[in-house]
Amino acid sequence: HKCKKQLLWSRDPQDSAHLPACTAEGEWTYLPPLCQPTCGMSLINGSNPGIIDGDPSPLGNFPWHAGIYHREPNNGGWEQFCGGSLIRPNVIVTAAYCVVKESKDRSIQLMDPKNIRVALGKYYRDWNRFEPTEIKREVIKVKVPSGYRGTSTNFEFD
Repeated sequence: HKCKKQLLWSRDPQDSAHLPACTAEGEWTYLPPLCQPTCGMSLINGSNPGIIDGDPSPLGNFPWHAGIYHREPNNGGWEQFCGGSLIRPNVIVTAAYCVVKESKDRSIQLMDPKNIRVALGKYYRDWNRFEPTEIKREVIKVKVPSGYRGTSTNFEFD
């Protein structure tokens, strides 16, 4: 087994104590190693990390980019309103202003996680446009820095 350049073994392939073996029942003694993407590395060889002359990035170029969607109050659909980055398998970092509501008196309230969704691996913004590379998830928890106060502090701690 060998992984492509941008992928890493999920388990050490040289660790002979954990090499997979087939039992008499036809089952593996443990799951064989998997090749997984390297966080922060494009899946495309020789890809350009920036956008030049307005050309779009190739499909799969930035798999850690997350589209952040909110539920439309009028029709219940999902609309992309912010972006973020996958920094752990279950953590997306984004700007604080993306996940709060600021009232006229400048008080801050976290958005309800039930009204937020995240999509990774999408090339097009449309939530309903299926793409074979997409991963969609519900949001469990929203957290912002305790010092964030929105416009009243000129978005400090955003």
